[in-house]
Amino acid sequence: PPHFKKGSIIQLANNKLKRVEDLETADFIQSADISPDLKIDSSTVIRIDEHVDRGSAILGFSVGEHKVKVTVEATLEHPFFVFHQGWTSCSPLASSQRYGLECHKLAINDKCVSLTHKD
Repeated sequence: PPHFKKGSIIQLANNKLKRVEDLETADFIQSADISPDLKIDSSTVIRIDEHVDRGSAILGFSVGEHKVKVTVEATLEHPFFVFHQGWTSCSPLASSQRYGLECHKLAINDKCVSLTHKD
């Protein structure tokens, strides 16, 4: 997605503008607090199965206070925002090459930011 490209401008819920590479944990929390429809959840990484031949990974998450198990397939370069760490991916080099976005290596027990609809 083009919004992960370095320099992309993201409009926060408070209408402030920020470059994607400058986003911080507080930006996600404040945007969720302002939004009438969304809440912030923590998605803990519990599984990473990289398939380099396909350029993707199967990722398992334990989401929210109810620890709902969710499995997704994502490209190796797809960025995830980890609380108090910043952007991560399965392949930081590929993320840098594709998006120009500096990422850490996604790891088991990382707590990713996820926005979900309020009940």
